[in-house]
Amino acid sequence: MIDNRIEKEVEEKLNGLSLKETLAWLAGLFDGEGCVHIDCYQQHYQFGTVIAQSDYLGARIVFEWLKNRYGGGIFIHTSGVLRWDLRSNKAVVFLKDIEPYTILKRRHIKVALRFQSISPGSGHKLSIPARLEKEGLSRTLKILNGNYGVPRQRSKQPLTKEDKKVLKRAEELCKGW
Repeated sequence: MIDNRIEKEVEEKLNGLSLKETLAWLAGLFDGEGCVHIDCYQQHYQFGTVIAQSDYLGARIVFEWLKNRYGGGIFIHTSGVLRWDLRSNKAVVFLKDIEPYTILKRRHIKVALRFQSISPGSGHKLSIPARLEKEGLSRTLKILNGNYGVPRQRSKQPLTKEDKKVLKRAEELCKGW
């Protein structure tokens, strides 16, 4: 009974917003709970976005709403956190929609969109310059996310000179967008 009331209330609120209000709300959710990531498996890059929430009931309703509009999948992480996961070109559509309204994650989004624009399809061999640019953008995103080369953990180590150069390059890269 409580689930149906909450579900109905959330659905009504989400559907009652204008497009601009909806995108601004999604951008706020993403700024607070979202992440853009680039993973590399055996020299194959995979780009995606994640929004995670520990409030299972409210998140499930919102994530179903997002899944119906953008696609992706909803998963329960081993830690019990609910995740909405979106990859590749579907993630590009979502990120382009919310990017004008983001504040905290705008640089992350711009780096990720540049990354995906280099070779939008899978299964294509990258040229050496394209591969090097993708590697640089992947590293830039890891630094922006606070992950300095330590998989799935936040590093307590300060940024190196090289990391600072990468961040400065990211700032310059994002200025023109």
